[in-house]
Amino acid sequence: MRMKVRKSISLLAFAGLGAVSACGGSSSGGASSGGSPASNLTGPKIVIGVIASESGTGVATNSDISTTAKDWQDYVNAHGGINGSPVSVIVKDDSNNAATALQDAQDLIQNDHAIAIGDASFTATAFEKYIDGVKVPVVSLGGAGASTLYLSDPNFFTEMTTIPGAIAAYAETAKIAGGKNFGLLYCSESPTCSQSVPLFKQASEATGLKFGYSAEVSASTPNYTAVCLAAKNAGVDALAIVSASPQENQRVFDNCATQNYSPIVLNNGSTFGPAAASDSKIPVQWTFTPTLSASDTSAATAAFRAAMGSYLASASAPQNVMNAWVGLEVLAAAATAGVKSGTTPTAAAIYDGLYSLKGFTAGGLTGPLTYSRTAPTQSNCFFLSKLDHGTFSTPKGTAPVCPPATGGQ
Repeated sequence: MRMKVRKSISLLAFAGLGAVSACGGSSSGGASSGGSPASNLTGPKIVIGVIASESGTGVATNSDISTTAKDWQDYVNAHGGINGSPVSVIVKDDSNNAATALQDAQDLIQNDHAIAIGDASFTATAFEKYIDGVKVPVVSLGGAGASTLYLSDPNFFTEMTTIPGAIAAYAETAKIAGGKNFGLLYCSESPTCSQSVPLFKQASEATGLKFGYSAEVSASTPNYTAVCLAAKNAGVDALAIVSASPQENQRVFDNCATQNYSPIVLNNGSTFGPAAASDSKIPVQWTFTPTLSASDTSAATAAFRAAMGSYLASASAPQNVMNAWVGLEVLAAAATAGVKSGTTPTAAAIYDGLYSLKGFTAGGLTGPLTYSRTAPTQSNCFFLSKLDHGTFSTPKGTAPVCPPATGGQ
């Protein structure tokens, strides 16, 4: 299946692969360092900068990035660093503000001497030209699910499913779950939500499903009886809700259940909060994730669970923690391959390391990644899981599901 995505559409709410949680208070966007590098590592320090929308008044925020970065850094340094060098991760909160995001990028590179940037920002377009101009690579820490930059700019390197693949993943998940008639409820708060409807229709029909119903929903709506009944009357048996609010998504499905309407519940792992896992009104949930599920307990997630396990229960969205972790693992692999032991770490060395990665999966945590010097890398692979009355399973195993390549260039 091939599907084109207009580059003007930033699908953070529907791709659901970036950072999404309840909006927090405003912040000055100051830096928070991941702590001191391990004292027994003597090589030159490798500095990674991270720009994250951890607070602010935007449509969504991600409060998990600072903890993820610190715990990842500490884990890497406790296990020998990177080629004997300590790694230091510096996180700056852009407060969902474009001017702050650009200032953060400049500060990280000019003052903190970061040789790579991790992107968990909803305002990445603000620093694109600057970062490209100074030739520093940007690696997604969930940002690829929120920005079409990863479809157009070769300097932005994804670690997970990119937007076209995410849209297709909804339809693929519905089909695997046994759905025949796909329905879509989309947010009213942003025009990009309504712009996504033709793309979902195209993806569902290309997968062999009927696109039976679509309607907008608002987080401020007292109840969703009307849209639930309309979807039910349209024969929709697999329903997706694409909004940036996990609480809203859960309320919609709960409201539908009270109308004796219980379609196949489709969610993307990043826009369904932890509370939904124990919601008796939606006991069965089918989930796709852009990286291996944060709930997975296979050998592939051993290091992740060792470092982040105690935090996951309180994370605003555990899958966002995994997405960020995988992005940091991409950076670690690039630094391992590109930065020679004892030499001064440079952005050029990180580029060399990124381009040397062929079919990289971070030990099974993401679909195969191979980066190009001339074109952005796209990933259509995703991971499938199911929660059935509290029991977690992986119907397709822990390997990624990789439908035929989707377009987006």
